[in-house]
Amino acid sequence: MTAREARINTPIQTIVASFMTATSANVATPLPSYAKQGTTAFDDSLKQYFPGSLPNNTILLRVQSTLRKRQYLPYNTLIATSLPSEEIMTTPISLVSILRSKLCEAKDGGVYNLGGIAGIPFAGDAGMSDLLSHSPKDGKVVILFGPNVGINKNGKVGQVERIGTEEFGDDEANGVAVRAYYEIVGGSKNSLLQGTSGMNLEYDYVVEENAIEGMERQRW
Repeated sequence: MTAREARINTPIQTIVASFMTATSANVATPLPSYAKQGTTAFDDSLKQYFPGSLPNNTILLRVQSTLRKRQYLPYNTLIATSLPSEEIMTTPISLVSILRSKLCEAKDGGVYNLGGIAGIPFAGDAGMSDLLSHSPKDGKVVILFGPNVGINKNGKVGQVERIGTEEFGDDEANGVAVRAYYEIVGGSKNSLLQGTSGMNLEYDYVVEENAIEGMERQRW
């Protein structure tokens, strides 16, 4: 395991919500998770900003134990995600990958993707309906959802080391969400995205919805 992989952090809310059969989706919502302890600065930052976070393997054991008691077995379980599209979300040590390897049939247990920027399920009702139609007969569905953020070796939140980019320094994670945040705070349209109407629907949704929410809070 590389140092970069060890410091990938995926904060994804609370550990298990509700469990239902294939007639409706089951939602498993893990706590903030990380692959392995990194530097002291990383650990300090993790404890400060994500208290109570758990390693991926701990989450796996708890989720697997809970689901087994409810008859979630490899032959009858389909996993879906509503997560950002960054490559760090699907590394071999990511929570998605280890859950898939343990909860599904290894030979054909894929992952249905509902999400996009910030983990919002942009596939919508149509995607959810399609997901449920793919579930095994009398089977189960588990949905892993939430946004992601990186913590680099110096403990800086929103940064992560990426393979092949060492000469340029650390990169933003999630970069698109970070840019959306600055746009919301600044109140101006990002010049990089001007003139591309219709090509950034997810980004525009995140900016517009959060900007409106911010204005509503200011009124009150």
